[in-house]
Amino acid sequence: MVKIKIPVLFVMLFMLISVNFVFGEETVKIVLLHTNDIHGHMNPYEDSRIAPGSEKIGGFEYLSTLIKEERAKNPGALLLDGGDIAQGSLYSNLAYGIPVIELMNNLGYDCSTLGNHDFDWGEEKLLAMINTARFPMLAANVIKRQDGNFIPCVKPYILKDINGIRIGIIGIACTDTTVLSPECSKEKYYFLSAEETLKCYIPVLKEIHKADLIIVISHLGYREDLKLSEKISDIDVIVGAHSHKAIEKPVMKNNTIIIQAGNYLAYLGKLELEVDKEQKKIVSYNGELIKILNSQIEPDLEVKKLLDKYKEKYESFGEQIVGEASVDLTKSNIKECNLGNLVADIMRLAGKSDIAIINTGGLRENIPKGQVTIEKIYGVYPFENMLISMDLKGKYIKEIIETTFTGSHAILQVSGLTIKYDLSKPDKEKIVEILVNNKPLEDEKTYRVSTADFLATGGDGYESFKKGENPQNIMPIRDAIIKYFQENSPVSSEIEGRIENVGKE
Repeated sequence: MVKIKIPVLFVMLFMLISVNFVFGEETVKIVLLHTNDIHGHMNPYEDSRIAPGSEKIGGFEYLSTLIKEERAKNPGALLLDGGDIAQGSLYSNLAYGIPVIELMNNLGYDCSTLGNHDFDWGEEKLLAMINTARFPMLAANVIKRQDGNFIPCVKPYILKDINGIRIGIIGIACTDTTVLSPECSKEKYYFLSAEETLKCYIPVLKEIHKADLIIVISHLGYREDLKLSEKISDIDVIVGAHSHKAIEKPVMKNNTIIIQAGNYLAYLGKLELEVDKEQKKIVSYNGELIKILNSQIEPDLEVKKLLDKYKEKYESFGEQIVGEASVDLTKSNIKECNLGNLVADIMRLAGKSDIAIINTGGLRENIPKGQVTIEKIYGVYPFENMLISMDLKGKYIKEIIETTFTGSHAILQVSGLTIKYDLSKPDKEKIVEILVNNKPLEDEKTYRVSTADFLATGGDGYESFKKGENPQNIMPIRDAIIKYFQENSPVSSEIEGRIENVGKE
């Protein structure tokens, strides 16, 4: 009996060792770390929606620690960014984004795509950011009209090799950038269809460069990413941006994995892929968002030194107190909000107009109750938009209001107007009533309207603003907000029923 058992045990042990050896070698682990829509948020900040009380989140010194920990566990991990890098905070804006790029250099990003707000300061400042970056900027679908070339130093794609798996990474910029960014005109650039661009480049990567996996870094927004995954079957992963969506667990659509990590460095996204070494196919995946809670992470002191250097340069300016808020002033993209009412009121007063209209997308942060600094105002309104007043007929004002309820826009915030709408009705019929200072809007009557120069030139698709006459530059909108706080503190604002849905919920 013994002579029989020993060979059997030996064979079984040999089989177990062989099986483990084979399975250990047949898949390759690939880790993607990703951020998007940083918007100049270099330093930690408070956001009660994500972290309770005075707990702070974000900040490059905490992000750096997380990345180093992940790379220690996964040395080949790729670090990708979805664009909208710099526009959005005092310390970034005053230096036109260079500090954020330098911090990304320090953290060792592998690449980023261009976001629409990366064009906000014009081509010269964009090129300065691109030339400062020690990582590739990608935008396969952006062509200069002047010469038909890519923006200098911008690439359509890059290739990475991880343990024998060849990865093609393509960057797709927001196709509405000429509408969304005031400094990016249709006369300067072609923004080509994402679908057609990928149909061109994916075969190049697969057939010429022998790429096994295709990753698209997309600044199109989550809904467009879903559509893209249905139209193009060869995308393995879409690293998303633009819609500021925190996708807790990856979404699988038509065999494409879609991920996005919120905004403002609240999260570091992580996606783990197991790739069959022979078939070169993803056999399993797992993704998560790692919340950057400062209380749970040790800061990277070298990165903190860099941040302190930037802060010292502008701190005395940024910490100037301009006034006080007696209530929390909050924003909403889907309904009337007290912050929107306040800013619209400020614009109407400064422009001495009948009506003021502002896009909620221009308001980036809330103002908590208490002292208000210049840095906070920069966070709320980081853009360099001018306040414009113009004469506009009532029928064009109605067209503008109708446009906001087509489903593709954040709601407009208004002053001097009362709007009743019904979302259950068809487009162009959703408006039930518009009052101007409590009187019905008259189609042929001319009203004085204040708005941002971005909207005045048809930004966000509000083409009817371009029918205005007698335009006048008033002052930078951010300066108007600062001036109001200086002269009227403590400041408060309420929901007043300016915008009301009268249809069935």
